[in-house]
Amino acid sequence: MNNITRDKEDTNSLSKADTKSLSKTKSVLEEKKEFLLSIPDAIDVIEASKTVAAWFVKVKKSFTKFAVKNSPKYQLENYVCFHKDFKYGVYLDEEKFYFVSMLRPKKFLGIESEFTIQVVCEILTDALDDSYLEKSSIAGATLLRKDTPSEKAFFKAVTSYDEKMIDDQAKKLQEEIIKKNS
Repeated sequence: MNNITRDKEDTNSLSKADTKSLSKTKSVLEEKKEFLLSIPDAIDVIEASKTVAAWFVKVKKSFTKFAVKNSPKYQLENYVCFHKDFKYGVYLDEEKFYFVSMLRPKKFLGIESEFTIQVVCEILTDALDDSYLEKSSIAGATLLRKDTPSEKAFFKAVTSYDEKMIDDQAKKLQEEIIKKNS
């Protein structure tokens, strides 16, 4: 009987720890989503779906993209936001955020090109010293495109998350020192 009771207590304490970890993860994810949606010219997925939903539906119905249509980058419900020009977006997969470059379908001589998405890099990582990797990946992926000043500001804002986190942690440290010395 004692072993059964102990096993139940261990299970309960484990589930409490898991719950605490899950709630912390959810709050970090929500914080990152709020950060993305606070960027000027970023459009949330609900508003963007008025324009991009048809593109994603065509990919799902396409037989030529059978191998990639189930990829997370082709699932509209995974997206957090898009730039207002719909050439760039951010999606979430397995608690990681990815910056993507999109080539929307265009008609030329009566033939419509396919909608394609290129994953540029993972962004909003927990490491505070990797923004240079994100910046260089985005610069490389956008090198041949003529980006607007709005898009360039979007890139800069997306890659400024590390700076924001460092500032937030510095403020918390200052507050702790003030409390400790007061």
